[in-house]
Amino acid sequence: MRCLTLAMMVVVGGLGGLQGQQVAFRTKNWYPVGTGPVAVAAADFHGNGKLDLAVAEATAGTVTVLGGRGDGTFGAPGPAAMLPGGCAPNLVVAGDFNRDGRLDALVSCAGQGRLIVLPGHGDGSFGTPLATLTPGGGTVVAGNFLNGAFSLAVGDFHGTGKLDVAVATGAANGSGGTLYVMQGRGDGTFPASTAVDLSGAAPLSVAAGDFNGDGKPDLAVLTADASGATTSLRIEIGNGRGGFVTGAVYPAGTATDLRVADLNGDGLADIFLYGPLALGAAGAGNPTTGLMVYTGMGGARFFETFSDGGTFGRFAFGVALADVRGTGKPDLVEAMGSGVGGNFQSASGSLDVRANDGTGRFLPPLSFAIRAGEVAVGLALGNLSGGGRPDAALVEMPAAGLSGALANARAGAGLPAMPAGQVEIQTNSSGAAAGFTNVNGASFVGASVAADSIVSAFGNGMAAGMASAWGLPLPTQLGGVTVTVMDAGGASRAAPLFYVSPGQINYAMPAGTAAGIATITITGGGQAFAVQQQIAPVAPGLFGVNGLAAGMAATVVNGATVTAPLLQSGMGGSVVPAVVDVSQGQVFLELFGTGIRHHSGTVTATLGSVTVPVSYAGAQGSYTGVDQVNIPLPASLQGAGMIPVRLQVDGAVSNVLSVAVK
Repeated sequence: MRCLTLAMMVVVGGLGGLQGQQVAFRTKNWYPVGTGPVAVAAADFHGNGKLDLAVAEATAGTVTVLGGRGDGTFGAPGPAAMLPGGCAPNLVVAGDFNRDGRLDALVSCAGQGRLIVLPGHGDGSFGTPLATLTPGGGTVVAGNFLNGAFSLAVGDFHGTGKLDVAVATGAANGSGGTLYVMQGRGDGTFPASTAVDLSGAAPLSVAAGDFNGDGKPDLAVLTADASGATTSLRIEIGNGRGGFVTGAVYPAGTATDLRVADLNGDGLADIFLYGPLALGAAGAGNPTTGLMVYTGMGGARFFETFSDGGTFGRFAFGVALADVRGTGKPDLVEAMGSGVGGNFQSASGSLDVRANDGTGRFLPPLSFAIRAGEVAVGLALGNLSGGGRPDAALVEMPAAGLSGALANARAGAGLPAMPAGQVEIQTNSSGAAAGFTNVNGASFVGASVAADSIVSAFGNGMAAGMASAWGLPLPTQLGGVTVTVMDAGGASRAAPLFYVSPGQINYAMPAGTAAGIATITITGGGQAFAVQQQIAPVAPGLFGVNGLAAGMAATVVNGATVTAPLLQSGMGGSVVPAVVDVSQGQVFLELFGTGIRHHSGTVTATLGSVTVPVSYAGAQGSYTGVDQVNIPLPASLQGAGMIPVRLQVDGAVSNVLSVAVK
């Protein structure tokens, strides 16, 4: 606990109210796989109710299955399935494409115009590969590798009960191409195709979802303009017989890939977009991954509700959406690389989790380390450990062995030779209640807090130890702890910190925080806690000790001002009130608080049964987040003894403190 004298008094208060959700992943094991592993799919290829992992090994030209034991561990890799014709698989998708009740693996081949289905035997092995050429001779624009991901969509677009594939063909740099819906025959091949009219735009990625609620799958398509520099999101409405017509078109910045999920729990499909902030030459400088969310409004209409430009030099090689915390809403999980440049020598990797705030916006990421010297270039999520929550499987390769790969590789083009890699399993122990409550840092009460005010967060396990800030400016990282505020307008700011401990954190609500529901995230000790918090224009609170007002009494006599503290030391180190004499001249109470300065109307003070306007209510000027109010004491209070004092600020009322009047 820290007690800050006068304007800096922030002391321990009560606990209760909102709860957050802990996020925690830990490495379980590593499993070596073949050369050039670039993608992984989690599915039950053995038919025993336990998730296995199918790894696409681009340099080896193989797909290998790791058999899951259901406890987060895996057996030795099964026999690698060789792909014909020099296929370098850069995407693997599980599905029953031949309708025999056993899962198959669909792969795309980098730089080739064909899709290959590996028929599953139901024991983790595959039969003879079945290849289908894409129409028009174009290369498949699909794959999860290094400088960006491009997706195809699997679904029953013709209403036949057989799986079809919607896939972009052409050049991945936006120089042209066609979106085809390839109809499945139910035997692992796709002989018939229909082109989707995109008005000349070049398709990049496609995802399926029912956007208009008619029970028929629609398509969300990312398309690039003629320069390849920006993209658009097109909504293609399906008729259930393989045909599509364009609905709305929305700007998509520079996104290259997308996912469809109900992000805010309203029962409507939303669209998540991500990708590099430049679609130009691959490997130029340090790429950055940006994020966007289009929230579904029903009737195949959407509006943008969230965007994040990312952090320079941090790049998501793969993303997935899943409810990792048990909140009922999907969170964002990323296979993230840092320091990723053209030579790749200094790259490092992590598993990043961005919690869903419940509205479909994503909080700042919490990073979990992967094996040193490795970069994860793809991931899959699933209940691998039997814990009931999605765990993560990452395919990784050594950063040093990938030197030059980013500069030379593009999905849809030939891939360079790559080293042998591994699969890393990170098990999920998220979801334990580990919340905190935000309260006014002066009064320790109130459901709302204000911008530019002092806030105290109470919880458990929020920091590894205790640390205090001494001096200004206040740090935004203290004792390994950061507090991030994402306001109702989507702006994210780091909060200045006064004090951190496992049970209490004192911080300043950042200036400019918009009124409305904000998401407060505390990151420390290898985990993150997040809660929603109401931000109000004002949330007045007064500093005090044991119910006594802390501040000064200023007496003006013949133009001279004499000040004296309202509190003094009593016997045994106790704090007792000093008596204020109102008979010697005009006396002003100088009280200190927080959450007051942004008032729009007159601030009044109630002194016992008397209400008076304050002569000043605003920033104290020396201390971060501290406000000052100057209250004139009427001479009629002489002899009143202990009187209660409280403020009224734009309809909000402060806590009540006592002052002794002679």
